[in-house]
Formats: sequence, C-alpha cells, structure tokens
Amino acid sequence: MEVKKCKKCGEKFEITNEDQKFYERLNFPLPTLCPADRQKRRLAWRNEWNLYKSKCDKTGGQIISSYPVGTSFPVFEYDEWWKDDWNALDYGQEIDFNKPFFGQFKELLNKVPRMNISTGHNENCDYVNYTNYSKDCYLVFGCHASEKCFFSWRVHHSLGCYDCAQLTKCKYCYECIDCENCYELFFSQNCQNCTGSNYLFNCRSCQDCFLCCNLVHKRYCILNEQLSEKEYEKKLEEFKKMDSFELYKKLDDLRFKLPQRALTMINCQNCSGDYLTNCKNCRDVFTAVECEDCTYLFLGENTKDCFDCDMTGWPAELCYEGISTCVNAYANYFSSLCWSCNDIYYCDSCFNSHNLFGCIGLKRNEYCVLNKQYSKEDYKKTILKLIEHMKKTGEYGEFFPLELSPFKYEDTVADHL
Repeated sequence: MEVKKCKKCGEKFEITNEDQKFYERLNFPLPTLCPADRQKRRLAWRNEWNLYKSKCDKTGGQIISSYPVGTSFPVFEYDEWWKDDWNALDYGQEIDFNKPFFGQFKELLNKVPRMNISTGHNENCDYVNYTNYSKDCYLVFGCHASEKCFFSWRVHHSLGCYDCAQLTKCKYCYECIDCENCYELFFSQNCQNCTGSNYLFNCRSCQDCFLCCNLVHKRYCILNEQLSEKEYEKKLEEFKKMDSFELYKKLDDLRFKLPQRALTMINCQNCSGDYLTNCKNCRDVFTAVECEDCTYLFLGENTKDCFDCDMTGWPAELCYEGISTCVNAYANYFSSLCWSCNDIYYCDSCFNSHNLFGCIGLKRNEYCVLNKQYSKEDYKKTILKLIEHMKKTGEYGEFFPLELSPFKYEDTVADHL
C-alpha cells in the first residue's frame, strides 16, 4: 500500500495494492488527487438539473438546453444533432506537440456542436434531462421508461410519481425515496412492495400502515402498533389533522428507538459502500446493481472492473475515470458522456465508436485523434507519441480539468455534493 498527499486538498489518501495492480494493468500513472476530489472533477462534467431557454445554433428554433445563452460552442437541438447533414470530423485539428493536450482539446470543444440535452426515445418530455424511453414527464432527471412522472430524480419503470427520488417500478407515489414496487405510497423511504400507506421507513410488503418503521407483512398499523381495521381508520383521522412537520417528528422519534441497518445491501459479497444489490468485490461503491470488482463507483449497473466512475454501466467493463460512460462501454478512459464505445481516451459526447483519442461529438467513427481521421497504423503510432507527450506535461492519467467543463460549476452535480 502507498500513501499519497492530494495535490488539491492536501489530505493523505491510500492507494492499495489492488489499486496499484489495476493501474499497472492499464499502464496508467497513480492518481494525484484523493478519491473525493477526483469525483468532484468528474461530476463537474454533468449538469443534470438546470435547464435554460435558448436557440438552436443550427435551425434558430427555440429549445430547452442544459447550456445557457452565450456559450462558446454551438448547441444543436437533440434531433438536429443526430442528423447526418453535418459531420464532427469537419472540425478535426492537427496535434501540436509543442502545446499541452488539454489546451488543444479546449479549442476543439469550443468548435464542435453539442446536444442541448441528453435524452432519447421520449414522447412529450421537453423539460427533462438524462431521461429516455419515457412519456408525458416534466422536470424529471436521470429517469428511464417512466410515464406521467413529475419533479423527480432517477425514477425508473414508474407511473404517476411526483417529487420522488430513486424509485423503481412504482405507481402513484409522492415524496418517496429509495422505494421499489410500491403503489400509492406517500412520504416514505427505503420501502419495498408497500401499498396505500404513509410515512413509512424501511418497511416491506405492508399495506394500510401509517407512521411505521421496520415492519414486514403488516396491515393496519400506526406507530408500529397493530390495530383492527376500524381502530386504524378512526386513529388515522386523528393523525391526518396534524401537519407534516409533526408527523415526520413522530416517525423520527420512532426510528431512533428501533434498531436500524448499518448499510443497505442485498445479496452482496465482500463489498463496502451503501445501497448495493447483487454486487461482489466492490469497494467504496454507492447505489449500484449487479457490479463486480469495482472501486470508487457512484450510480452503476452491470459494471465490471471499473474504477473511479460515476453514472456508468448498462453494461460497462474496464472503465476508468469516467462519467456517463454507458451502454456497452468497454475500455473507456478519462471520458464523459460516451455510449457504446470501446478503446477510447479523453473523449466527450461520442457514440457507437471505437479507437478514439481526444474526440468530441463523433458518431460511428474509428481511429481518430482530435476529430481528425487516421489510418489504423498511423492512429496507433500517433497516440503512443501523444501519450508520451502528455506524460511530460503531467496530463496523462488525469481527468479533464475543471476549467474545461462545458457547464457552469454551480450548475453541475459536483456543486451539490
């Protein structure tokens, strides 16, 4: 194990023997920032919740955008960005080995058009971001395959849910967090298969319950007291006269009297972190499903051998220092918002491509550096030379600097940690 000092915050952090094996395997230098500062640097490349009214730089039409008016790069409406009537290769540039790489990448970033928002396959979902296969949703973010959901974050396969976060397969829920397979559940957290209930915490398969904690397969309970149906209805009317502040206080008082799980892990082996399901050999991993041999991962699904990644998977393998590298991602390094790509380095907003280095906005391309096309042989020679150049400038092995992000820092997820 090696102990290093973070060059940003000055705090010491550990690099375990297993970490070193991973870096050696990929021939990457050891990180210079602690895990927390590495994550902030990545999250500064994701504006998930802030939207602006703007104009499409291609058509002039009004759009909703995650970029404010006056950005230094062109912004295209989503469908216009995906059309084949423009080509990101037209913005390609030669590498200047007398200048640092990140400065050249910034020049390219300021030229290549970007999508106004990151969505896909939605119907009547104008005011959303990082949301796909959804219908009639408004101000939802990071959602998938949901319908008629409003003001929510990461609500998947759900219907009619309002003001919720981290729901899966729920219907008609309100003000709920981390719930699954629930119906008409309100003001609740960490619940599964619960119906027609209010103010529950960590309950399973409960129905018609109110202000309860840690219950399983119960009905007609208030403050964990078993009641008859008539007693329940009568007492419920009394509690409904209280305001939400009083009710939450009663639930908190009950929670603090009862034992609580230290971590929320289901079917996990040799893991550390929280909110994990079906994971194995994961360290410092949070909110993940079906992950194996991962470290420093936040919001992942079906990932394997991934280090220092956020919002990654579906599936992904052998990725490092990436954010939003998803959907059959393999060997994505130091990249942002790249889907269905493999063997890419320092790329942003690239899709269905492979063997790229320092590229932006490419679709179905290969063997490109700074959006310039190379032959397979020349590509391999060029990136080896570029890697050596970046090692000399101290850039190789580091994610994009904060100042390169296309977003205002206060708009990004990093500002909300």
